[in-house]
Amino acid sequence: MKRIVLLAILAVALVSCSKVLLTGRKQLLLFPDSQVLASSFQSYKQFVDSVPASPDKASAEMVKRVGKRIAN
Repeated sequence: MKRIVLLAILAVALVSCSKVLLTGRKQLLLFPDSQVLASSFQSYKQFVDSVPASPDKASAEMVKRVGKRIAN
């Protein structure tokens, strides 16, 4: 029984491995990208909704300026 479980896990790992086109490295995908993105957007929305905006307008503007520079 343990051998069958081990073989099943090995088969899933081999099937789930893929190559990253950009870097050429191998990766193990346990969840599809669409599911990961949906979950991350949901978590981000929950975080944004649960934390109030900073009342310090000067600091908030500085963060926005730095973020824009980093993005560019």
